[in-house]
Amino acid sequence: MPEICGFSNWTFSDDIHFGNPVYAGRAFTSVLMEFNTLLHLPIDYVGKIEILYSDKWPMTVPRNFLVNGHTIPGYQIKLNPSDPGDLRKIIYQFSHEVNHVILKAKYDLLGSQFLWIYEMLCQLAVLIITSVITDVIKDEDLNLSVGDLQEYHERICNSIPNVDISCFIANIESNKSQLKSVPLLDTATMMYDTWIETYIDPLSKCIFRSIQKDLSQWQMIKALIDFDYNAPQSYRDFFTKWRDEAIKKSLPCCFLEQLFSVQVPPDR
Repeated sequence: MPEICGFSNWTFSDDIHFGNPVYAGRAFTSVLMEFNTLLHLPIDYVGKIEILYSDKWPMTVPRNFLVNGHTIPGYQIKLNPSDPGDLRKIIYQFSHEVNHVILKAKYDLLGSQFLWIYEMLCQLAVLIITSVITDVIKDEDLNLSVGDLQEYHERICNSIPNVDISCFIANIESNKSQLKSVPLLDTATMMYDTWIETYIDPLSKCIFRSIQKDLSQWQMIKALIDFDYNAPQSYRDFFTKWRDEAIKKSLPCCFLEQLFSVQVPPDR
């Protein structure tokens, strides 16, 4: 498999569904460069990664790889662009799945009331990466124009309803049963798509709008790497512990502080 330029542990299939492998490789490189730059995180720490085509839906699964007689932990990222070579969809799906890899906790959270937060942060990654990747992709580098990417990002944002930060936790509390009820592994169903669009996307957009002018604030997600997801007892408790962990690690947490500077109803 071809390596992603600059990321030797990351390889991808030259599957026809990814289109021209040169263009696909540059798209993967651009996404990873933005994760590195914005999160100040050496992305290779996650182990070995294979990017493959899936004929079902995008997913990330842990896997051990045998390399030169040694077992190396890592992940398979599977993408499902609707049209072969659709780089916009590849960038969208890849950004979401890379965030799964960085946080590493999805399979520890199955059945947890907090799993949806993890999905929300992966959707946040999509909004952030599609907003900035136009800075590194030039027209001559990919079979895709900068204007196409800007229009695609704006179309994503415009399609998502607004949730005001003053209602962020209140919105979570009022929809807690719906947030927990969707079987996240059954991502091929319309139920999952509706769940994402109705509950997860608006909350991720709320965070994006809050940190959009200072994307260094996104580094707050690093406080959730190796986070004890079993400790919080409620959603307010989760965000409180997340904030405290970010402060302890000297990470930006303006959004998390802002959550508790507004008047919100207590947990029900």
